[in-house]
Amino acid sequence: MSSLTLLERLGRRVPLYIQIKRGGLSVTDLSRGATFETHTRVAYVPRTKRFEPRPVTDADLAPLRREWGDRLKVGDGFSHPRLPIGDFVLAEYALRYSIRQVLRDRRGRLGRVAFHIQDEWEGGFTDVELRAARDLTINAGATFCGLLLEPIGLSNQDVIDLLNGTYSGSVQLTR
Repeated sequence: MSSLTLLERLGRRVPLYIQIKRGGLSVTDLSRGATFETHTRVAYVPRTKRFEPRPVTDADLAPLRREWGDRLKVGDGFSHPRLPIGDFVLAEYALRYSIRQVLRDRRGRLGRVAFHIQDEWEGGFTDVELRAARDLTINAGATFCGLLLEPIGLSNQDVIDLLNGTYSGSVQLTR
């Protein structure tokens, strides 16, 4: 992938491709091609430092409920019927966890990010929704966030070209 920047090729800045759709989150390290996919439902325990909020499946919930009981809360930051991001804090927990998983054996820091909202929303997106998506990635440590708002599939190389501004297709990043 010769179109990576020097810092990305050296591993100091890791470019990511984040794909969000209802119920699913996928994070891809564009420099290596490693991908982490998970559900967007997050389990958390308010007012405790012993339990790190993390995405969960139904199978994960049973042992957590036995251990934490009524204190365990479950929510989904990406499941609002009218908005791509319904609960910013839960969405941020899911995103940060997924980024840590894909970068777990890397020394580099998060670099440029392409954030792809893959579901179609009636009426498009407001500036507030776009700002929330951008703020999610910046809060997670990204140096740049470009938004993809069209529900199409792209290869990793296409996303790198979009981040570099050299993509020749019809899709554009919203900055």
